[in-house]
Amino acid sequence: CACGCASVDFRHLRPGQLPGLVADASGETATGERVSVLVFASEGQFTGLEIVSYTDDPASLPIPSTIRV
Repeated sequence: CACGCASVDFRHLRPGQLPGLVADASGETATGERVSVLVFASEGQFTGLEIVSYTDDPASLPIPSTIRV
């Protein structure tokens, strides 16, 4: 997205094509911020990874070992 966060789109969707949520987890960044990690897919392919911050600052990627489903 355009907010400056660490979210990534892996592929563009066709008009009207909606991705589904396939994983919802939480983790912690190197600065100690709690973030949500959402994985989306459509037609059997990953379409995006969204990192959600609960502060006014853009979220960075969480430390992999802190991610919990």
